[in-house]
Amino acid sequence: MLIAGLGHVHGGGLAVLRDNTLEFAIPFDGHGDTAQAAAVLGEHGYDRLDAWAVSRADDHPPTAAQVAAAYCTSPFALRGEPALVVAWNRGGAPLLHHAAAGGRVEARGALLPQASGRLADGLSDAEVGVPAAGAAAEELTKALHNLFRTHLDAAADPAVFLDDLRAEAARLGEDPGVVGAAAVGLLAHLVADQFGDEPVNLCFTGDLAADPRWATALRRHPRVAAIWIPPFPGESGVAVGAAALHLFRSGGLRPLRWTRRCGPLPFRHSHVPDGWSMMPCRPEELARVMHRTGQISAIVTGRADLGPETLGSRAVIAPATGAGRLDRWGPVTMLCPLSQLDRIAEPGEPDPYAQFRHHLRAEWAERLAWRSAPDGTTLLRTVSDEDDPVLATILAEYAVWTGTPVLAGASAGYADAVAAMCSGDVDLVWSDQVLYRRISGNGEEVR
Repeated sequence: MLIAGLGHVHGGGLAVLRDNTLEFAIPFDGHGDTAQAAAVLGEHGYDRLDAWAVSRADDHPPTAAQVAAAYCTSPFALRGEPALVVAWNRGGAPLLHHAAAGGRVEARGALLPQASGRLADGLSDAEVGVPAAGAAAEELTKALHNLFRTHLDAAADPAVFLDDLRAEAARLGEDPGVVGAAAVGLLAHLVADQFGDEPVNLCFTGDLAADPRWATALRRHPRVAAIWIPPFPGESGVAVGAAALHLFRSGGLRPLRWTRRCGPLPFRHSHVPDGWSMMPCRPEELARVMHRTGQISAIVTGRADLGPETLGSRAVIAPATGAGRLDRWGPVTMLCPLSQLDRIAEPGEPDPYAQFRHHLRAEWAERLAWRSAPDGTTLLRTVSDEDDPVLATILAEYAVWTGTPVLAGASAGYADAVAAMCSGDVDLVWSDQVLYRRISGNGEEVR
């Protein structure tokens, strides 16, 4: 049975389930237009579908679809375990759901007033600061509790809230980054404090689940035994969840078989743009080229990842020592072999989707100072042969030549190798065992 799920919030998404397997998914901004969505799916070989599931207020609402996608892709569903599911989207309250072991979902309402969403929006750009300690931490926590009590009970204005935060920082003699980070942590803890007395399995989804600060704060809470965040918590998750709700509409949610690599393959062009050379190149050879040249390389390989983070399939990577080189692409993440994690971060917790902030060991906080926040944390994605053999091979070979087992990476939206070459952004493009190199005006490859 082929079911197409269509989400049209925050940009939208499109997904196809074949029985209980997620087979295909892409971002799609079609405003719920199934005719347009069907045409797009037809271009990818899906001409005949058995059912459509469209996320809208009266049928598979977006929050219910996010909850379904989170639980159905979770290890808890796979093991037949219950879980709490928190869906927290921009401007809204965090909404609690309980997924029973049999897959029945019960909505339990908002954990905080509606104003909490606007306050969270106001904290979206808060810096990561060094945590306060001792008496200073107690004074800061007390002040923040009073601030939240005032603003959560009112028609919250994020600008006024931030002004009050800055005033508190000045009064306490604290850096605004410290106060902002503490506010994020406290608001997340106010959510988790309502989970009950015993540690729980938690699925976290929605817009705020894509922010590593909120995810990290929840994971650290003592009432969270284990946390699962789908790598597609936003619009793509809505499409997956809508299809899952249709599939499991009569018997409760069940686990889906899925992989992140469920997007389209890169288009294969018959020519190389002028000004570029091409040569066969294994991943190990790309690592050696990057070592010799220090250049940034685009990676366009295999089926596209679903979700905002595409470090394995549509990305740019570079030596991890160059400050600011990848910032124009968006958030920069350290790529670290899973086997080397304990050497670089503490505690070493696997993070294959770059969803949390990690404390670097002192040596690495110094070596990666340009990516290390004042509190010694950084964004980090763990890489293994199992989840990404290409990146794992590049990292292993790069470590052989440099002694450094990490690279820097950022997601990039290149549809194919030619798009990366024509962007003007990079001089190296690696795509499915072929390396493309820009040729300078004198006919030599750019080095």
